[in-house]
Amino acid sequence: MNSLPKQEAQKLARNSAQEFIQHTRRFITRIYSNWSRIDSSNFYPQEFWNVGCQMTALNFQMPGIPMDLQDGKFRDNGRCGYVLKPEFLRNEDCSFVPHGHKHRTQLIFFTIKVISGFLLPHESICKTKPSLIVKVEI
Repeated sequence: MNSLPKQEAQKLARNSAQEFIQHTRRFITRIYSNWSRIDSSNFYPQEFWNVGCQMTALNFQMPGIPMDLQDGKFRDNGRCGYVLKPEFLRNEDCSFVPHGHKHRTQLIFFTIKVISGFLLPHESICKTKPSLIVKVEI
């Protein structure tokens, strides 16, 4: 087992991803935030899961997108605390490189039905129709 600071792991994941994936096939690899960090923010764990890292040390006191990703990853297995890596990250013959391809953009259209709202101005207070903002997180 080994532990790497986020900055060092990012360099490995971006500059020598194939070698890093080979390393994570043989060793349990934990990624943690820099020791000199003074706030409680979290890094995005997906970047490290994509190269096969088994553990990402997140601050559970700080809600946000990184914690949402963590929650979503472990929700599928009943939150038991372990998720098997995908086959392509375990297979020795695979030549997967997460940053090796130009990403193609594909438009996806879908419909969202708003079923409730809160903090809406009452019609007796607002003389004109209020401008509403809908925030959606996927």
